[in-house]
Amino acid sequence: MAFKKAVNSPIFSEISNYCSDNNIECYVVGGFVRDFILNRACKDVDILIIGDGISTAKKIDLKNIMTTLELLEKKLSRLKKRIILEIFNLLFLERKL
Repeated sequence: MAFKKAVNSPIFSEISNYCSDNNIECYVVGGFVRDFILNRACKDVDILIIGDGISTAKKIDLKNIMTTLELLEKKLSRLKKRIILEIFNLLFLERKL
């Protein structure tokens, strides 16, 4: 997996843009880096902020991130419903045959 694809997320963009605009060093660390190197799916991301990480996190505009995550959650919910419906149809049709 290419690194740019791995970090292609609104969360990375928001944090990166804010830190870059404010001359703050930030690094992706921990399990995300390990999983990227091992070409595995990652469940969470740890970001190291050089300086006051709490203050920086509070200043980053999370509204755009939350809106994007909510849209993704709605799409996933619709997909889950379609999959469940398809499984139900397959089971029902299989019994009828």
